[in-house]
Amino acid sequence: MVLGSVLMGALMSITGRYKPWLVAAPFLLAAGALLCLNLSVDSGGLALALWMLPLGLGMGPMLSGLTVAAQQSVDPGQLGTASADLTFFRQIGGSVALAVGGTLYTSEVTASAPLHGAAAAHASAAALVVRALGIAGAVIALVALVALPDRRLRPPSVPQGKVEAGFAS
Repeated sequence: MVLGSVLMGALMSITGRYKPWLVAAPFLLAAGALLCLNLSVDSGGLALALWMLPLGLGMGPMLSGLTVAAQQSVDPGQLGTASADLTFFRQIGGSVALAVGGTLYTSEVTASAPLHGAAAAHASAAALVVRALGIAGAVIALVALVALPDRRLRPPSVPQGKVEAGFAS
């Protein structure tokens, strides 16, 4: 996720745009979620890390990129409100995803453990939750991001009463 976020920042700086990179991110997220379908008790750490790489590259841009998109869509005087709103909705989304993921995980472990053993049940539950939340998150994000206006990044503004050197006038 950190690499995806840093890469997003670099691409935005180079191109002056955020929408194309944000729209690409859900596809990486979905690809990673689908790769995690192969998760089993026998999955090695390297395979798991490689499967999770597109997940992180898909989620990371939404951290930095959505913050920039929200801040670019409001007047400079509303930056704090836009940032707070984004954080609020991120927290609500995370809470809902955690509740849904926990329910799916528990249901899968409860159903699979008696048939296949605890280790296989946990692997199956993890694959189910990653796939379900990854695909659902990617679809929801893609729908919202396609509707996002495609604007060029505007340069940072200098607060009123300040000169470019940063001294009060």
